[in-house]
Amino acid sequence: LAFVAPLRAADAPATLLAQPDKEIVSDALTKDAPATEWKVAKGKWERTADGVRVEEIPADKHGAVSRVAQKLQDLVIAFEFRLDGAKSVSLSINATKDHMARVLITPTTRRVQKGDHDNYAPDKVVVFLNTAQAFEAGTWHRVVLGMVGDTMVATIDGKVSAFGAEALF
Repeated sequence: LAFVAPLRAADAPATLLAQPDKEIVSDALTKDAPATEWKVAKGKWERTADGVRVEEIPADKHGAVSRVAQKLQDLVIAFEFRLDGAKSVSLSINATKDHMARVLITPTTRRVQKGDHDNYAPDKVVVFLNTAQAFEAGTWHRVVLGMVGDTMVATIDGKVSAFGAEALF
């Protein structure tokens, strides 16, 4: 079980790489907020007063997934999460069919990586950060991901967690 809530541009922490310009997608993800173009692909997604309550459905044999399709070049994405028994929370930046970049957080680790863009050699996952960190259940944490050109910076709870560059971004 995980709760996820976005940060509005006015509430977002300072970024290190890109500065927010215009807001492309904004959704409070709460019960009474108007929904945007989220498309649920896997799992159970329920809007609550705190944010979206997300559960994996065992029959899916895949983590819960919901997407907003947006063509973006340079970007800043900010959101908050709370793990309440969840295995993980993940932010994926995707190309048309493939994972480009990912921030993955479990109760005991944080990982930031470039994805395997084509799922075949020679392209491979490039790990910018994979380290132990405790994320206590019931505590809200903040993630900010900035991508400009071939470079990305991820911060978790206001601290630089990963920095990397990859031509395939």
